[in-house]
Amino acid sequence: MKPQGKVSVEIIIPIKDQVNLLKKCIESINENTSWEDVRITIVDHESEEKETLDYLAGIHAQTKFKTKIIGYKGEYNFAAINNKAAKESSADYFLFMNNDTQVISSGWVAGLLAWAQLENIGCVGPKLLYPDRSIQHAGVVLGVGGVANHAYYRMPDKTDFYFNHLHSTRNYLAMTAACVLISKEKFNEVGGFNEDLPESYNDVDLCLKLYEKGYRHVYVPFIEVIHFESKSRDPRVRPQEDEYMYKKWSKYIKNDPFYNPNLSKDPTKAPIFSL
Repeated sequence: MKPQGKVSVEIIIPIKDQVNLLKKCIESINENTSWEDVRITIVDHESEEKETLDYLAGIHAQTKFKTKIIGYKGEYNFAAINNKAAKESSADYFLFMNNDTQVISSGWVAGLLAWAQLENIGCVGPKLLYPDRSIQHAGVVLGVGGVANHAYYRMPDKTDFYFNHLHSTRNYLAMTAACVLISKEKFNEVGGFNEDLPESYNDVDLCLKLYEKGYRHVYVPFIEVIHFESKSRDPRVRPQEDEYMYKKWSKYIKNDPFYNPNLSKDPTKAPIFSL
């Protein structure tokens, strides 16, 4: 399946220092991106290190794509940071991407875009891998081990567990915003990321809002991205974010329509998709 027409894609990358991660991310985008109309927006949340500031000042020499830097000041809020960049973008599609990611699949933008262009599709995400090629993300399942968990987390990439399910393009109720593509129109239709969820679940909340509008989300396994995960941010979940999700989305936490209710919901006892 191939994307249709000439549409623009804005890659949005929030950062705060840790320039070595950003360099690796930008280099991988340069090497693996063939889609013509790609722009990059780096949202700088009060970086202070000289090496970071020097790199940002010379960013146009580091990337073949039109790139801009916008600033974000104040308390860290992942949702607000990404919303700010989205509001300032004129692109047709947003590709939200963490700074601690590294693209390793050529044609990745086109591969995600082909699905995102379909009328009934909301968010589209790739397979995310740790550097040892164990799984970091292959879709999000709700109600497993709490509010939500990543499918196949820490399992080996070569596994054929659950009928080779990991290697199949399929729907999930939610995807991670560590690397996800969505059309501007659909993103704006549901009001973007919820800024009352500053650190966790804002991506899951976005996906659920879209699902209730009739959109489905797609996991694309043949597109691979290394994710060093939480290298630049504290991965802990705030209690109030858990509380919000249980109050707002309890029906999906109790019953994820893309996860068989007969399968395990306790990842400490058995992996997701186990009996």
